[in-house]
Amino acid sequence: MSLPAPCQHAVTTKLWLQTQARSQLLQRWKQELPLSNPSFTFPTHLHRVDRADTRALWRVFSIRSPSDPHPNHTADPCPGGQDLNTSHHLLHDCTLLAQRRSRMQLATCGHLESLTFLTNQANWLGLRNLLRATGLGHTKNISYDRQPTPLEGDGASDSDLPKPDFGHFKP
Repeated sequence: MSLPAPCQHAVTTKLWLQTQARSQLLQRWKQELPLSNPSFTFPTHLHRVDRADTRALWRVFSIRSPSDPHPNHTADPCPGGQDLNTSHHLLHDCTLLAQRRSRMQLATCGHLESLTFLTNQANWLGLRNLLRATGLGHTKNISYDRQPTPLEGDGASDSDLPKPDFGHFKP
């Protein structure tokens, strides 16, 4: 049995394959992050920034940081009482990070939700300080402004707390 002759009009080149891969990547990018502006160039003002800081920055803004749940799992509740504990919630809404977030907003310009906020050179230092102070993007254990208060019905009561030891007093 002989094989059929290959089509003489079909040509697959390396350039065509690369173009197809790039267009599929851009389509997936727009589906997962519709507000983002796809770019293949790295911002020049971040070239000399520590690798761990840029990694944390991109993790947080792509919602892939250690504090984010795995895509197949539901997010843990936030210690502040909100429904979700994700990097997006921590960066934008969490009441336990309100003080650090307000300090960041004083040191930056523009709105955090805008497409150009992340790539604006003037915003980098304030954003980096927030990420380092909280651990957001670096670790799963976030350092909050204040300790979360126990939620009602969590089983903790004043009678469950250890009794203070004042020592022995002689009359």
